[in-house]
Amino acid sequence: MGPGSGYFSVEIARRVPDGHLELFDLQPEMLAKARRHLEAAGLGNVGYTQGDATALPFPDSDFDVAFLVAVLGEVPDEAACLQSLYRVLRPGGVVVFHEHLPDPDFSPLPKLREAVEARGFVFRGSWGRRWNYTASFQKPEGKPI
Repeated sequence: MGPGSGYFSVEIARRVPDGHLELFDLQPEMLAKARRHLEAAGLGNVGYTQGDATALPFPDSDFDVAFLVAVLGEVPDEAACLQSLYRVLRPGGVVVFHEHLPDPDFSPLPKLREAVEARGFVFRGSWGRRWNYTASFQKPEGKPI
């Protein structure tokens, strides 16, 4: 979600050669830039969807993993975005957030954990430092929360 110009997308698409990477962004211009990078790299296992992060246009339990780099702080309704992510992840699915300074919308780990756990995700761990970290959360298996 929020792939920007596709900086991470090429490597991610390469790592899932038998899978599918779906890029989702509010800005069609960013999706177009990402598409150019991925097509130049010869990667065809990628889809491009434009839309609002608070109402993801995908079926329930459709994704195994969601990855957001410096995105959540830019979403006007963070709770609705997290609820939408929860809905589209399969039980046992993982959502990963990377946050770093000097991003003006930086979310400190305690604030991120509070928001994400309030939506039903379980914290699995974090790596890095306070100003540059990656945090992983999982949607519980079994009954939806």
